[in-house]
Amino acid sequence: MSLIHNRCEFSDRQVVRIQETPDVVPDGQTPHTVSMCAYDELVDVSKPGDRVEITGIFRSTPVRVNPRQRSLKSLYKTFVDILHIKRTNAKRLGVDLSTRDASEQAAGPGAQAVGVGGEEDNEDVDVQSGFGGDATHSVLHEVKEQQTLSIAKAGIITTLNARASILTAANPTGSRYNVNLPITKNIDLPPTLISRFDLVYLVLDKIDEANDRRLACHLVSLYLEDKPDTSGKDILPIETLTAYISYARNRISPVLTKEAGDALAARYIELRKVGEDPRSAEGRITATTRQLESMIRLSEAHARMRFADEVVVDDVEEAARLIRKAAKSSATDPRTGLVDLDLINTGQLYHQRKLAGDLRRELLQLLDEMGSGFGRATSPSGPSSTAPTKAVRYVDFAKTLND
Repeated sequence: MSLIHNRCEFSDRQVVRIQETPDVVPDGQTPHTVSMCAYDELVDVSKPGDRVEITGIFRSTPVRVNPRQRSLKSLYKTFVDILHIKRTNAKRLGVDLSTRDASEQAAGPGAQAVGVGGEEDNEDVDVQSGFGGDATHSVLHEVKEQQTLSIAKAGIITTLNARASILTAANPTGSRYNVNLPITKNIDLPPTLISRFDLVYLVLDKIDEANDRRLACHLVSLYLEDKPDTSGKDILPIETLTAYISYARNRISPVLTKEAGDALAARYIELRKVGEDPRSAEGRITATTRQLESMIRLSEAHARMRFADEVVVDDVEEAARLIRKAAKSSATDPRTGLVDLDLINTGQLYHQRKLAGDLRRELLQLLDEMGSGFGRATSPSGPSSTAPTKAVRYVDFAKTLND
């Protein structure tokens, strides 16, 4: 029997693997996967990461390990022929702002295990797993900004959805947080990545007698408890909390009302006005469009927590309060006590940028006056200079002349 191409009819076929959703996976078990085959117009209907409801026919095909073996000893490969695909649970703004149930956890080195780096040593290649570094951080920029992940590897070029909330905890580089340094220098993460988080809080170990006493009493009570079963009687059961979050995420899709939209615009303008400085034309940056998008997502999440179908003004007020508290915690100038988001966006404060501009102007003026005597530029400021340079490295500002 031979195949005659001009007398055959060809149809599209796609192999799809589906996996159980986290909210139905029992604790301590891994999600089950099933292979499915889509034909003709059902090809490319769904994308990786979509929640779908599939109707199909469950089939099994014998796969013999040895052609001489009988059919009773052969293996059977099961799959599903898809008849219908229905996409469900579409998310607004491309993000799901809720906690995933039975989510998978991984440490830093394990999360970077997919990255492989090679190094040639004596004609041998030393392969190191988790060799990500800055390249790994750059991948997170797209995940946090567009909620997508682009892959171009092994001949596969595709874009995956990254509809998940990211909760990150970081320790300071020097084992203790230095309040005189910006947050980007304390936790050794690039400003472009930190600025993409909706809320950034600092949890500092401050000496407070009331808090220290409350913490000590709580830790001691864990050892003095006669009945361990009653220690968590006032806490919401984990089963109830899991069902609550799952229902709110899957069943509630709040819609933004006109009053809430006006309130969002008003709160964004108020946040922008906080950074106005009548003495300067530049001013401090206290809010950007990222804060506005964060406010929208937080407002919808707050309405979803209330099982509400509409986002009201109270949801916007709560979202604005969270953003103000987060900015006050992580983006406050230690010298002035004012909020400056450039501390997160660029790693520099307003007065540092102003000082850099003044010194650059002084350097340009000094070079114009010296002409060819550039050797005397090692003393950047003279008696008539108005820019303080004692605590600033001259070389750093000399490099800005190349711009």
